[in-house]
Amino acid sequence: MVTRVALIGFSGAGKSKVGKRLANALDWSFVDTDSYFEEKYRISIPEFFRKYGEDAFRKCEHEVLKELFDERNRVIACGGGLPCFEDNLSLLLKNCCCVYLKLSPESLYDRLTKSKTVRPLIAQQKPDELLDYIKKMLTIREQFYLQAHIICKGESLSLPDLCNSIQKTIDNYCK
Repeated sequence: MVTRVALIGFSGAGKSKVGKRLANALDWSFVDTDSYFEEKYRISIPEFFRKYGEDAFRKCEHEVLKELFDERNRVIACGGGLPCFEDNLSLLLKNCCCVYLKLSPESLYDRLTKSKTVRPLIAQQKPDELLDYIKKMLTIREQFYLQAHIICKGESLSLPDLCNSIQKTIDNYCK
């Protein structure tokens, strides 16, 4: 039986924040793939991108993901691009109840422009081009995100409702 939840979605969707709250509500552990990556490789993701590039990052990120399936009763907040590379999405769907935190491009733009977190792929965008970039990337990435077991609207997320949906999904589909 699946005893892991993976939160997927675009950068700024709130996966880490929601993941911590969800793990607390379920009394499970929480791990953020980006934080785990940085601890394991002892380098920040922006620095890794600068030194080694995105292709090397995606290969290492894939290895990180596989390590996170060792523990049960865990909520995993995935990096925004993680489900879109390697065979990560199929691994997530097989080993976790996947939840897509879906937000509009405008909501993501608002969150990302206010965020203090450095995000390598977004840092390259000029503020007046960011919304178009988000729309373009969502068009590409949503083909992966929309395969999640649960899709919830990030702007009006109810943690109790999400917990109920996860339990029903695990009971019915993720065995």
